[in-house]
Amino acid sequence: MSYLETKRNAIMNAVASGGGRLPSEYQEVEWIENTDKSSGNNNNAYILTQFIPTDNTKLEIEVMTFNNTGNISLACDTGSNPSFGITRPSSNTCDGYFQITKYTGSIIDNAKNKIEFSQAEYKINNVVVASNLRGQSITNRDIPIFAFRYGNNFYISHSRLYSYKLYESGTLERDYVPCYRKSDNKVGLYDLVNSEFVTSANSYEFTKGGDV
Repeated sequence: MSYLETKRNAIMNAVASGGGRLPSEYQEVEWIENTDKSSGNNNNAYILTQFIPTDNTKLEIEVMTFNNTGNISLACDTGSNPSFGITRPSSNTCDGYFQITKYTGSIIDNAKNKIEFSQAEYKINNVVVASNLRGQSITNRDIPIFAFRYGNNFYISHSRLYSYKLYESGTLERDYVPCYRKSDNKVGLYDLVNSEFVTSANSYEFTKGGDV
């Protein structure tokens, strides 16, 4: 297919979906948030990605953390040790786990932060925290959003999500866009890669930012 044909198809797809990058049934928003319902409990919404990280996974996320934020997006190994992903252990701090090994960086609470995390590099707001990450185990459980998967349990934490991408060996596998379904105002994420709308994995709901 020529460049012009590719460009034409992209324009036609945008027109068919109402001019945006989502299907016409969905409205993109600035962010979604699992507003804290009960401190210390799992009374918050979270997302299942159905994606198991490997040594070749890269996570890119734009997120706002708060004083009650803990787990952002983290999976464990067979021994239930933190194995891949990111968490906020204390104020303005973000730990990245790569195969059990922990790397600590600085974030800004109550602000939008961009975090990139992979074996090659851990970077927060364009500041390199660590390079050539090393570890000692393999993750065998899928990574959630807004939570830490510990064995078969999920420990959910309050944060605000602007974007979320997962790459495997350089190939984009998940590209989540905050949105809501127009027919019933159900809030969730739309995965541009798999053309799939995903919502909370439990009975709690997300709140949302303004329309984009």
